[in-house]
Amino acid sequence: MVLGKVIGSVWGAKQAAGLEGLKLLQVRPIQLRPAPRRRGSGTRLTPEDCDLSPQIVVAADTLGAGPGEYVLVGFGSRVRDIVYDTRPPIKAVVVAIVDSADIDVGDVR
Repeated sequence: MVLGKVIGSVWGAKQAAGLEGLKLLQVRPIQLRPAPRRRGSGTRLTPEDCDLSPQIVVAADTLGAGPGEYVLVGFGSRVRDIVYDTRPPIKAVVVAIVDSADIDVGDVR
């Protein structure tokens, strides 16, 4: 799974069979940077404190996430099968809109 920020939507006049009615979002994963080592369990960050990856993931969304929100994206047919009754041709699915997250970067090098 990937924690990322929604940066926009994907729109198309024509879609492959099975994609009709699905909302597709552009998500940029958060990217951790090494933090200075401190004594203790490590430095705690929020997603807003992290950089965004230059790559973009396109994920199907049924939860209603919008630009600027942080989401958790799951990958694979097992995730798709849990979220959708049908089998749309997708592998990336928004499984949660994230209200808050603490990230322990004590072990990031």
